[in-house]
Amino acid sequence: MVGGVTLLGGLLILVGLIWEIVRYRTEQRRLSRKKVIVIESRGLRDGVGKALADAVPTNLEGHRDPVILDLRQGVIDGHIVSPQAAVDKLISLPVDLARRETGLDRSDLLRIYGGLAPVPLTFLTGVLIDDETSTLIFD
Repeated sequence: MVGGVTLLGGLLILVGLIWEIVRYRTEQRRLSRKKVIVIESRGLRDGVGKALADAVPTNLEGHRDPVILDLRQGVIDGHIVSPQAAVDKLISLPVDLARRETGLDRSDLLRIYGGLAPVPLTFLTGVLIDDETSTLIFD
């Protein structure tokens, strides 16, 4: 009797261990497909600050892929002095995002946008990235 109960207990532990390994591997495969594209615009003020990708909460699952839009060459002290230089950088953004999103399902993709840039450039960036993909705005 004791031997049978011991064998049953050992079998249940083994089944539970196998079940947990399978669940863990399935979860890792699911998370490896998820991607969080973090679009950060810089251009209002010069300065060193914390990257937006570092401020993304850990509850947003997936690999962080930062995209830095450095518009400071066309902006001096918050004023746009060379709009064409800034716009040229922004125009290539949809192509870059399409390249990064190739082969991903919409449910596995999340975009985050934030940063400091002059309002016209921020508006243009919003027009360019606003698509059928879920986008969170960070302030």
